[in-house]
This record gives sequence, C-alpha cells and structure tokens, in this order.
Amino acid sequence: MERRTDLDALLPAADPNFANDVTLAPDGTAYVTDSFSPVIYKVNPDGIASILARDNVRFASPAFGLNGIAYHSNGFLIVANAGQGKLYKVDLQNGNTTTEITGTGALPGDGLTILNNDLYVVTGGNRVAQVRSTDNWQTASIIKFDATGYLGATTSVAVNNQIYTLNARIGENANARDFSIQRFR
Repeated sequence: MERRTDLDALLPAADPNFANDVTLAPDGTAYVTDSFSPVIYKVNPDGIASILARDNVRFASPAFGLNGIAYHSNGFLIVANAGQGKLYKVDLQNGNTTTEITGTGALPGDGLTILNNDLYVVTGGNRVAQVRSTDNWQTASIIKFDATGYLGATTSVAVNNQIYTLNARIGENANARDFSIQRFR
C-alpha cells in the first residue's frame, strides 16, 4: 500500500526541511528525520503526521543535521546527527526524552541499522562502524570499522543476519546506473 503524508505542513513556511531517513516500529508507526530542521516526525499507521520531538540544540547543525534513524525493540530510537557527529537516544516510553549516547567519539552517521543489538553506522560515506552498548544505549563503543570499498554509501539494511550497504551514487551523476550493494565484513 502506498500512502503520501505531508510533513512540510507541520513546520512554519519559512523553515527549511528535508525528510531524510525513516524507520518503522512493529505497530507500523514511521519515524522520520529532518536534516534541515531540528525535528523528528511521527507518522501513525493511518498516515497522520506529527512532530515527535524538536530539539534546537541536539538536533541542529549549521549544515546537515539529523540523518540516520533506527527503532530499537526496547522502545526507543537511535538517531544520528551527521553535522555534530553524535548519536542520540530518544526514549519513546519516557516522554521522548533525548540523551546523547557517549563513548563513540565523532561519528557522523548516515544510514543506521540494528542487528543483534549492535548498531551499524554508515559513516563519512566510506566506512561502516559496528557499535555496541552494554547499558541500554546510554554509552556505546565502536568495536569494528570496515572501510573496504564503501565510497559513497548512504544506507544499510539487515538481511539474513548480514548487513548490506547501498551506494546510489547520489550527487555523482543523476543518470548513473552503476550503484553498488556491499556486505559488511
């Protein structure tokens, strides 16, 4: 089923916006990051949209802000602010409280995927970081980087217990047909 939802209408007309990434909760609720405005949108299964969270400090960036987003089965979101190089946890069960996930250093995340409670972060367009937490994502550490041929990768997905990334050649050539899919090693 296809549904169109107007997220632009949720912001003042003068506010720039760029819906960037989406994740789905098991109930069908979609959560969407905005890279130009410091908000996360919520779209319920009926297509009704609202602003889930706005944070003019944590979600803002002078250039490109919120990017990747992933839903965690413990009832929270993990979002990446690419411009700040930080990861944030948005607790959906506690009033959408937002806290920084510390311990990773600068990690300008793009696509985020959770597999077996590890977070895989496509970062910098040329590598993927495997990130792990032992305290329910209050803190985390990078346990592995794979920088083998990811140049231009922007998103990832888990399939059959493997992480795959996509390089759609965005910005290189609007007519490019030589995209690549690569498996995390």
